[in-house]
Amino acid sequence: MRFLLLLSVLAASCATAPEGPPQYDGPEVVLNEGVWDFRDGVSKLGEPEFLQALSEYDFIVLGESHDSVEDHAMQARVYSGLIELGARPALGMEMFQRPFQPVLVAYVAGELDEAQMLAETEYEARWGFDPGFYSPLWQAAQVAGLPVVALNVRRELTKRVSAVGVDGLSETERADLPELVFGPDAYRNWLGQVFAAHGMSTTDARFERFFQAQVLWDETMADSAVRAWSEQQPVVIIVGRGHVERGWGIPSRIKRRLPNARVATVVTAPAGTAASEVFGLADFIVSTRAPSS
Repeated sequence: MRFLLLLSVLAASCATAPEGPPQYDGPEVVLNEGVWDFRDGVSKLGEPEFLQALSEYDFIVLGESHDSVEDHAMQARVYSGLIELGARPALGMEMFQRPFQPVLVAYVAGELDEAQMLAETEYEARWGFDPGFYSPLWQAAQVAGLPVVALNVRRELTKRVSAVGVDGLSETERADLPELVFGPDAYRNWLGQVFAAHGMSTTDARFERFFQAQVLWDETMADSAVRAWSEQQPVVIIVGRGHVERGWGIPSRIKRRLPNARVATVVTAPAGTAASEVFGLADFIVSTRAPSS
């Protein structure tokens, strides 16, 4: 999983310049701090308008750079804000793998404390980023009695696909696969550019196996989110931004499973970023204060 986490970070670092990005033809706007709506042109929203807009969606996909304080603050604001509006969202988290769902159920029910939950989900070994980044989310879910959903594929399966490809899996391993669609081409090309930019060849089987593992990751999380959704309960999805931007990762795979699903995507960008640089990345861009040097 560490290899895949690294590629998620690398992909995020290159995400503003994939092959063939949609062209922004509006007046140039420099994003100052606040929320920017990119669904139809570019306009600024107040926080209440932003939360109200998100409350109309079935799936709210919040992308992050895993070590970004600003990203985690945005996620906590959105999740708690939706609850304050009266929504009852399930909280889907990349940070937990599907076999550990019963542990999360026990945590929300108050049968386990946070330390026990982290130990029993093998959080340190399977994810490892500071749990303090995410604890405001799962603590709020526990207080509200709302489900926390383990979105992610088990690490052992992604490692196997990275090593032998889907065709090399045993029948038993194949039984754990969700429906897989290996595309779109733009997603493959983008990841190929990430590989090439970091000195890795896309001409051998290693890249194809990596791409299959990345798609397995996306498809499993989309499948988990769809299983958690109901018309009465939207799903807030907490994932790396490489799974969110331009809709290639999780959003398009949710829509393939639920064609009428309303899916919103949210990522951050530093204040001072030009709208043309981030156009097409997400439905909403939360512009944050640039980190102090």
